[in-house]
Amino acid sequence: MSGAVIYHGPSVLDGELILAIVTEGSENRKTGPMDQVWILRADRAPVEAAREGADVSVCGACPLRGREIGTLMGRACYVNLGQAPQAVWRAWQRGAYPSLPWAQLPAWGAGRTMRLGAYGDPAAVPFRVWGALLSRAAGWTGYTHQHGHMRFDERMASIVMASVQGDQSVPCGMRGFRVRAKGAPLVAGEVECPNTTHGVRCADCQLCQGMSKPGRSISIEAHGSGAKWVSGNQHMITL
Repeated sequence: MSGAVIYHGPSVLDGELILAIVTEGSENRKTGPMDQVWILRADRAPVEAAREGADVSVCGACPLRGREIGTLMGRACYVNLGQAPQAVWRAWQRGAYPSLPWAQLPAWGAGRTMRLGAYGDPAAVPFRVWGALLSRAAGWTGYTHQHGHMRFDERMASIVMASVQGDQSVPCGMRGFRVRAKGAPLVAGEVECPNTTHGVRCADCQLCQGMSKPGRSISIEAHGSGAKWVSGNQHMITL
């Protein structure tokens, strides 16, 4: 995959060294051909980081990470770490991705649609990086669990959705994205994800742009590998 390193520095969440790598295009049927941003630990492979609990630097308090250090048991995240994240990290180690200076980010992002956080939470990366990258972009999607984190940059609300679940309220000043159990109803202020209702791809929809795209919050029924976990953990925050 062709792409570039858009950030290599300390995580906003815990200060550990992380990477943000953007790769061009995607074959994901739901999102469509969006560029993908991977947020990874710089010092160890994604699978190793998850086993050691070091993925907290890029995933924060996400409950889908799993909590059994030394194993991946209890992990309900839909991202298969051994596939794309591992491949992107190894390619970076081989020198496959050039590093873009901050001043070049607007030109790189111009006219592109991007998925912020194909793996990892966008809030781990300084806001100024996103501000530059997206300043001339055609569109993007982004989600964060970190709205309750002590180091959360509130400016992130302008570009990402707050991931909430169950009866948790969307934080003031943010729009939410809620994964609900199968059969659970929408709540006031929500609209069903257009991918579910009309098959619209994220690249074409682009409602999930935080407060930069005013409107109702978005909700979708749990599906895929995390569906069973979501049904049994209605009080938790999730993606």
